[in-house]
Amino acid sequence: MKRHVWHSDDLVQTSFTEIVLFLLFFALILLGTQPFLGLVDPSTGTGVGDVSQEGTEPEGQPGSDDPEPSKPPKAPADNVKQELRVFISGLVQEKVELGRQLTIFETEAKQKAQQVEDQNQIIIILNDEVASLEEILNLRQQRVNEIMEEIGSKIIIISELEMEIEELRAKINWPPIMILDDDAGYRFETRSAEISESFGRLLLEKTIPKLEMLLDQFGESISAIEVVGHTDQQQLLPPLDTNLDRGLLDIMLGGKTVVSELEAADNAGLGLARAAVVANFIELNSSKARAFEILPLSGAQLITPENRRTTSFDTSAADRSRRRIEIRLRGDGEIIY
Repeated sequence: MKRHVWHSDDLVQTSFTEIVLFLLFFALILLGTQPFLGLVDPSTGTGVGDVSQEGTEPEGQPGSDDPEPSKPPKAPADNVKQELRVFISGLVQEKVELGRQLTIFETEAKQKAQQVEDQNQIIIILNDEVASLEEILNLRQQRVNEIMEEIGSKIIIISELEMEIEELRAKINWPPIMILDDDAGYRFETRSAEISESFGRLLLEKTIPKLEMLLDQFGESISAIEVVGHTDQQQLLPPLDTNLDRGLLDIMLGGKTVVSELEAADNAGLGLARAAVVANFIELNSSKARAFEILPLSGAQLITPENRRTTSFDTSAADRSRRRIEIRLRGDGEIIY
């Protein structure tokens, strides 16, 4: 069964038709019942109210024997019809006005509906954009989580590498030792602490660059540079007086003492004199080394090239392998008293 959809025009048309039919029906009833209501005489067509009082004759004109018949009154039905026409005309005008107002209302309603539809479309577009942004946000959040996981993994790897580095550092021979021995060209004349031209060239071209590389590598853990002079067991003859007590300090402080004037009375003094001269040369020619304390020390004839104490006593032995300068990097360890 098809359902009828009512519109505003249908309602107006139905109400107006019912009103007109009702009024016409009412007028017909009124006209048909006038004889019974005493409004019209069916035989004469005159209203009952026009009959003279009982026992009297109608008045005629003077001098006339026959009375003049009276004019019948205007029928009430004509008045009703006229009123109905006026009333129906008013209803028609009201219908037209209602139709016009309904047209305006429907136009405004359609405009409102279009505005609502436009707003709904905008809402749909905005919802789609929000959904897209949420999807992008979720993807970026996933990427952030992945990056955080990667960072966590790399932090673990870095921690493991740091532990391995610490283990490797523990295995490194500390401090690094540089050997400047007689056979490699770092040769002093007998009983002398003076640096020859070839000796100085080796210090500038090989020793100092290597020392600076070690300082770059271990600089944060280094507190001082030790320069240690070693000699063989050959006794210095004949016994001489020494001027090292005054001359070495004057050279280290940049005084007027000449290295060739230094006199050592024994191997301990000779080793110290040679160490002081090399330490002074390094300090003058290396800005990186000057950032650290450079300490001259003497091992004399007491320490072998294998870093062992001498176990024999032979003052006549001339062993070139034991005549050397050692450069050691002292670690920044805790001092205990």
